[in-house]
Amino acid sequence: MAQQWNPADGRGTELSALRSQWRFAERGVLNASYRYRKDLVELTDVSFTAPIDAHWRAVGRWAWSVRDRRTLEALGGVEWRSCCVAVRVLARDFIRDLNGDRNTGLYVEIELNGIGSFGRDSERLLSDAILGYSP
Repeated sequence: MAQQWNPADGRGTELSALRSQWRFAERGVLNASYRYRKDLVELTDVSFTAPIDAHWRAVGRWAWSVRDRRTLEALGGVEWRSCCVAVRVLARDFIRDLNGDRNTGLYVEIELNGIGSFGRDSERLLSDAILGYSP
């Protein structure tokens, strides 16, 4: 948690940030955060990985701009993993530039553990998007 307040101008909070993480089951994580900077940004962010069974888990993220009342990024999908192979299928919608242009994509990756992978680098995308994500 972070809070910055300027008592000199009497206008209150300049900057605020709050983040929480809950780890559960094996490889399960739920993150929730709120960020605020006066006259610039106010957003919420929720992300998760949730085991379904020994091989499957669901993943997702939703970043929402309170100030602009719109989704900044939505990401969801499933991952299947065995001892030798992993398969990830993700759908993603996000703002790609300052003009507000959106991009939508479908990511499919097949990973052969220890050898390499085919398709988009969805493991890196998940590591960047979900705090505490581990393959």
